[in-house]
Amino acid sequence: MTQASKISRKYEDLLTQLSGFLDTDIREKEKPQEHLMSKVIMCRKEFLCSILIEEYLVVKEIKQVMKTAIFVLNNDLQKVLLFKVFVGFFLYWADFRRS
Repeated sequence: MTQASKISRKYEDLLTQLSGFLDTDIREKEKPQEHLMSKVIMCRKEFLCSILIEEYLVVKEIKQVMKTAIFVLNNDLQKVLLFKVFVGFFLYWADFRRS
């Protein structure tokens, strides 16, 4: 067996293993390597889309947490402001009663 035929055989084995991994049939394909490359590109696009969807959901969740935190802060600030108004009114009333 010549060096070229060994390399050719290894290349065919590689394509066969890759087609099995990608769950696609390359038998009787005119250009099996192009068929496999298109399958790899499609898998990569699907993977990237799934990552983008996950990142979108994480960002959406972070936004919701931030909205909740802002709501809680606003409520707490309103309580603090109301308390300050109440204390201010009470001090004003106490000064008014003393005079």
